[in-house]
Amino acid sequence: MTKRLDALEACLAKVEAGIEPNQDEFRNALGWRYKDQRHQRAVKAFMGSMDSAMALHEAVLPECRARIDLGRRFRAWVITDQNVKFDAYSSNPARAWLIAILKTLISEATQ
Repeated sequence: MTKRLDALEACLAKVEAGIEPNQDEFRNALGWRYKDQRHQRAVKAFMGSMDSAMALHEAVLPECRARIDLGRRFRAWVITDQNVKFDAYSSNPARAWLIAILKTLISEATQ
């Protein structure tokens, strides 16, 4: 396993448990780009910002589509260009989207 994959999996475990990873943990998992501030967007998505979740998605998965279901329990999907779906549930729609993003990135990192 790579350091990035380990960092992605650690962030995913924390986010799914409702524990906020710090900016350094997200920075290790998502990489650091001055212009898109991925790590800051991930923190804001964890806190509930749909705008930040969308901006993070566009920065790290520009070729993938997303879908959000605002039913009783929020569900988010990330759909790759090969029509592979990564879905997630949370009590917060932005956090569900963040989980789906992290799952997709983990899948890409293992290929």
